[in-house]
Amino acid sequence: MRIIVCGPRCYNYSSSIVSALRDLGHETLYFPMTDFYVECSYLVRKLYKLGCDALKRRWIAGWEKRLLDYLKAHYDDGENCGKTVVWVLTPNLLDEAMLKRLAPYSKVLFLWDSIKRSQVDLLPRLSYYECVYAFEYSDVDYIKSTTKKRMYTICHSATMRKFIIRT
Repeated sequence: MRIIVCGPRCYNYSSSIVSALRDLGHETLYFPMTDFYVECSYLVRKLYKLGCDALKRRWIAGWEKRLLDYLKAHYDDGENCGKTVVWVLTPNLLDEAMLKRLAPYSKVLFLWDSIKRSQVDLLPRLSYYECVYAFEYSDVDYIKSTTKKRMYTICHSATMRKFIIRT
């Protein structure tokens, strides 16, 4: 299976998942999330704080274009793009418009933090994902009660090899 992992650079979460997926025999690449406020220049941050919201929108649009170009360059060989799975490691990484643009690809959401800590309304976005992995039992119960998504609970003490289910 072809997998691209999109997630943050911090704490080695993304690299641990990429390694585990490769160990399971999947062709896996990593496309890092670029957080606007962390990775932009001091001047851009100051201008954003002063009300230049267009700078953040332009930053996000640039990242989304790079992701689509990366998918096309590495995984889109015509009829086989449907065999590619995009693993999203944080729910606020992709908005609904971007999820629609990724329609030819299967998508999996991996919730590192509780939905309560997320700064986005997750429910409208869930319909774009084939399944959701979560650490928090409350997240699993909440998503199961509001949608018909396949949910997988991940034990906190599990190693990457134990909790990544072959699909």
